[in-house]
Amino acid sequence: MVTEAAHPTLDLKSLLVRRLEADRLRLPPYPAIALRLQQLAADERCTTQHLCATIRADAALVTALLRNANVAAFGGACQATTLERAVQRLGVRHMLRIALAQSVGAVVSASGTFVLLRRDIWRRSLLAARVAAELAPARGVDPDAAFIAGLLHDIGAIAVLVGLEDLHVELPTLPASQWRTFVDRLQPRFGAVLADRWKLPEAIAHAVQHCFSVDRYAGPHAALVELTATAVCAITILERTPAAGVAQLRVLSEISAEERERVGALLPEIAQLMETFEPRDAVVVTLKQATAEPPRATIDGGWPIDYLVTCRSESYTAYALAPDAVLLRGLHPLATSWLAPLVMHCGSFELEMLANIKSCTVDANGEHRIVAQPFALGGVSKQQWLNLLQRTRPVEH
Repeated sequence: MVTEAAHPTLDLKSLLVRRLEADRLRLPPYPAIALRLQQLAADERCTTQHLCATIRADAALVTALLRNANVAAFGGACQATTLERAVQRLGVRHMLRIALAQSVGAVVSASGTFVLLRRDIWRRSLLAARVAAELAPARGVDPDAAFIAGLLHDIGAIAVLVGLEDLHVELPTLPASQWRTFVDRLQPRFGAVLADRWKLPEAIAHAVQHCFSVDRYAGPHAALVELTATAVCAITILERTPAAGVAQLRVLSEISAEERERVGALLPEIAQLMETFEPRDAVVVTLKQATAEPPRATIDGGWPIDYLVTCRSESYTAYALAPDAVLLRGLHPLATSWLAPLVMHCGSFELEMLANIKSCTVDANGEHRIVAQPFALGGVSKQQWLNLLQRTRPVEH
C-alpha cells in the first residue's frame, strides 16, 4: 500500500505550485481570435464584413459557424453557403459563443500525455455551457454569461494538465480517475490565476473560482455561480447514470421538473454541438493481444447481441449489451471521450441515442472495438433501451 506521504503526485503538486507562484508555468493564452472578435463586436462601426475578414483567418472557425448556421433549428431556411450569410443568421452574440468555444477547444484538444483527460473535461464543459445557457433566462441570468461560465468553469483543470505536460519529467502511471482527483485539488487555484491572466469579467471569474464550492460563496454574483454549479452537477449525474437518463436529474433539488424537461429537449442541439466541435483525432489504442474473434461479452454483466448500428454514414455491429453500455465493432474509429449519435437497428424498432464513447481500440485485424454508454436517455429512447435490455437479458431459472 502506498501512503499519502509517499504518493508520487505529491512532489508534482509542489513543483506545479512553485512554478505557478514564480510565474514560470506556461499557461494557455486567451484565444487571440476570440478576443479580436469581441473587440470588433464592441465597436459600433463594426460590420459583418469586418467580422468575416477576421474569421477567415481560422478555417476551423469558418466550418463551425457554417455548421451551426445550417442546423435544423433554423427551420426550412435555405442553406447558408457563405460566411457572411452564416454570421447574419447566427447573430453576433451566438457567433461570439462559437468563436470562443472553437478557440479554447483547439488548445484543449492539442496532442499530449493527457489529451483524453483534457478532451473529457472539454466535452463536459461544452455540455455545461449549453445547459447553463438554457436555464439562464428563467433564473434572471444573461444566457451569454451563463454559456461562457459553463464553458470556462474547468479551465483551471486544463491549466494543471498543460502544466504537467510542460514539466518534461517522467510522470507516474496512474488511472485516469487518480489523475482527475489530483487535478481537482489544484483546479480552483489555477483557475483563479488563469481567470486573472485572461482578464475575465468579474462574474465569470467568480463562477470559475467558486462553482465547485458554491456553498461558501458570498459574493455579488451568486445567481451565475449557482447556475454554473447546477449545470455542472446535472452533467455529472447524467454521465454517472447512463441508462437512467434525464429522469435521474430528480435527485438534484436545484433543478425543477420543468427544467428537467428543458434539459431533455436539448438533446438534438447537444448532438449538433458535439458534431461541431468533434475532435479530428479519435485517439485509438492498439490491442497487443487481440484475437481474430471478438469476445462475446466483455462488459461486466453483458450479454451477446448482433445488431446493425449506424453513426452518420458509417456502419458498426453491436455485439454485446449491458445495462449501461453497448460494445461495437467496425472499420472506422469514433472519437473517444466524446458524444456520438448512434442508431441501433433492433428489428422491430430503431433506437436513436447519443452515446458517450468511453474507449476505442483496434485489434490485429484493423477492426475497432468501441465501448459506448447512452447519454441522457428519455421518453421513447429510454423505453426502447429498457425493452432491448429485457429481451436480451437471459431468463433466470
